[in-house]
Amino acid sequence: MNNDIQTVLIELVIQIINPNIKSKDINFDEELINYGMNSISFLRLLFAIEEKFDMEFDEMLDSSQFSTINKILTYLKEQCNC
Repeated sequence: MNNDIQTVLIELVIQIINPNIKSKDINFDEELINYGMNSISFLRLLFAIEEKFDMEFDEMLDSSQFSTINKILTYLKEQCNC
């Protein structure tokens, strides 16, 4: 997995979900809800990812597909030419 994608994703999670956490403290398998993600921050994260990676998500996407950083990275690897 490209480290640039990971770095950008971590920055977005910190910026959008919880600016009080440090990147070194983020567990890629931890549920993002445990870091403070809610429905609004989930949508903001999706929009930010679309913008950063110049892509669009399927309308049927739900939060369970993006519940951890690893799940997001897997999705990006499969769906995006990032």
